[in-house]
Amino acid sequence: SPIYWGSDFRQAAQARLGDPFHLGAMQLIPRPDNKYKAEENIAYGAYVVRPSLDAQQQPQVELQMVLYSGGKKQDEQPFQVVTGAKVFGDFWVYGQVLPLSGFRRGVDFELEVTLRDSKTGVKRTQKIPFTVIKQEPAAPAAAPSAVPKG
Repeated sequence: SPIYWGSDFRQAAQARLGDPFHLGAMQLIPRPDNKYKAEENIAYGAYVVRPSLDAQQQPQVELQMVLYSGGKKQDEQPFQVVTGAKVFGDFWVYGQVLPLSGFRRGVDFELEVTLRDSKTGVKRTQKIPFTVIKQEPAAPAAAPSAVPKG
């Protein structure tokens, strides 16, 4: 399936397969403008159908992340095994959360996420654009007037 992303995952007890932005029992909260506050996260996930299984009948799925800014690679994390949740049968869901507190404000980034079946090599890659917005400090409260009224 495609890799979906947004600002958060929430429990969705009444979710059904095929509901928009639902991955298993989790609802993904989309962020159409791809602008986030520093205290928020980027949440992303996907369904994987019929992944290769190991001897313990666990999927052999790996995740890789590459971060770009201004079209230049800034960081690359190698493929790492990820744990998914079985939805039913051969249908699994995978999700991750990336905290944004350490990212520079006002800079456009792209997070390239790749899920790969480590046995077959089948993979899905998605570039996730995002900007951590600069927040203006709150205006100070007006001081009470020292001039008596009357």
